[in-house]
Amino acid sequence: MMLSNTCAHPVACAFCKANLLGKVDERSRGQSLGHCSPRYCSPGEVIYRQGQTGRFIYSVCRGLVKLDQHQSDGTQRTVRMLPPGGVFGLEALAEGTYQHSVFSVGRSRICRIPVEVIAALSQHEPATQSALMKQWAQTLDEADFVIARLSTGTARQRVMALLQHLCEVDDEEGVCQAPPRDD
Repeated sequence: MMLSNTCAHPVACAFCKANLLGKVDERSRGQSLGHCSPRYCSPGEVIYRQGQTGRFIYSVCRGLVKLDQHQSDGTQRTVRMLPPGGVFGLEALAEGTYQHSVFSVGRSRICRIPVEVIAALSQHEPATQSALMKQWAQTLDEADFVIARLSTGTARQRVMALLQHLCEVDDEEGVCQAPPRDD
């Protein structure tokens, strides 16, 4: 049974699509979904910063977010861009702190679930663990894509690969959002 009956944004919410909360009983479902909340972000808005204590995991429902990493020399490097369906902040479950700074690119809508809700469900609902492992695997696949396709070739080839990748997953309105030139 999917969460789409009660989630505010089931079309693009990765938590619903992957059934991230697992097959929980109705009492647990109501309690956990009460903690799944939407957040609307403005262009350039900081969702969280690298090193910050991780309190939520997130799903992109609409728009685009970018994950930046601050380097030891003080520079900032964009390491990923996530279209609708992307999940981020999973490292908060294992490490307790976020490994990236995350920004909204344009207007976006994200859903967030508190880490403590996921941790509690994981202990009592085995399906939640399986859903989390699938999300981790998708995150690794995304990292592999960035390494293999976006770090080799001419600048034009890399930009085309990024745009093609971002447009493979439309948001709920069928719109592909391209990042600004600087990004």
